[in-house]
Amino acid sequence: AEIWSSALQMTIVLCVAVASAAAYRDGISGYTQVGCGGRGCHGTQPSTLTTVSLTGNLTVDPNTANSFTLTVQHSSQAYAGFDLAVFDQNGQPAGNLLIPPGQNTYIKLLSGELTHTNRRTMSGTPRTAQWQFQWRSPARPGKYVIRAAGNAVNGDNAASPVDEWNFLTPVTVTVRGIVIVSPTQSQT
Repeated sequence: AEIWSSALQMTIVLCVAVASAAAYRDGISGYTQVGCGGRGCHGTQPSTLTTVSLTGNLTVDPNTANSFTLTVQHSSQAYAGFDLAVFDQNGQPAGNLLIPPGQNTYIKLLSGELTHTNRRTMSGTPRTAQWQFQWRSPARPGKYVIRAAGNAVNGDNAASPVDEWNFLTPVTVTVRGIVIVSPTQSQT
């Protein structure tokens, strides 16, 4: 009975581990500020060997769809993935992330964030993967921050310290307009 109990426990642990690995290959959310490392996933620390960058207009009108491109680069890794979110000044999710036509085979919305649907093949020198997305800016003018983590991996489908990830340096997007602030007691 004790052998069967140990065997059952091992089977459960293996099933959970396999399910977790498969879920990460198909993208994961909630990692824009903590990164891709640890938790049995990839290298434990950000690596400067992986660069993550963003292009697009950084000053936009309220309530408009704005196009951006996220790029992950590495000198030698074969595949890449990412997690991306937009926050307001209070750290709350802001605006709406949108998947433009033709990108739905590459990216998906997961818990209000964008992530890859499957690892993306990197090409060129340095090896590069890119994803296009849109962000519908909020109606409220102000400053909003785009955060992302990008991962460059070898594609062996195993949690590996040779998979190297890094953060996007937070990018501030300004939504044009006037913000009216009520006077404080000392200003009246």
